[in-house]
Amino acid sequence: MNMASLSNTLSGQSKEQTRGFLSRLKNEFLESPLASNVVLGFILAGFEKLVELDFACPCRPLYNACFAAAYIVLPGVVASVVMLCIQGCRKTSDIKHRVLLGIVPFLMWLILAFFDGQYYACAKTYWSGRFVMVDKSDHQKWCEPDNSTLSQENMSHTQQWYFHSQLIGLVILVISTIAFGVQQLKSKYCKCCEQDSQGQAIGSNNNASDIALTEAPVE
Repeated sequence: MNMASLSNTLSGQSKEQTRGFLSRLKNEFLESPLASNVVLGFILAGFEKLVELDFACPCRPLYNACFAAAYIVLPGVVASVVMLCIQGCRKTSDIKHRVLLGIVPFLMWLILAFFDGQYYACAKTYWSGRFVMVDKSDHQKWCEPDNSTLSQENMSHTQQWYFHSQLIGLVILVISTIAFGVQQLKSKYCKCCEQDSQGQAIGSNNNASDIALTEAPVE
């Protein structure tokens, strides 16, 4: 065997292994809710970083809340719709379980958005100004007021809103984790109870069959 044929053989094996790996990865993504949620979680985290760089609060009291709410809610809704479509491809009749898993990306985005803080701070801002960075060493941004005499007071409010936003994100994270854990334990407990009841039913049927054979008249 010359070097050319050996190289072609190795290249063919490498392509087959790559196709097999991609096929297994695709099946795992479609069949495993955990895997699909983890992948979407990483995608959302990267997307949030991009949005964070491009986000610019209008710093107008009439528009701040609506503008910030769109950033907080809409990406999570889109991610949940994508997850529901992915879960719809799975062969399962447990609609309730599928919907619960579809909500996970929305909660992930809420946690990321509130941990960032600038969307919530923008929504709470009630004065007009310019959206600037607080400090170059700190990535926090705020609406610097047109009235410079109120700058210090308004900056203090903004920093409090950043803290409140991160606190909300932490609460959502803790509650979601507890709820997901309880749901998983409940699901496993119900499966164990179902298996036990099926085993008892099979045992009762076998005992009934044995009794019937024992009591049958001998000709």
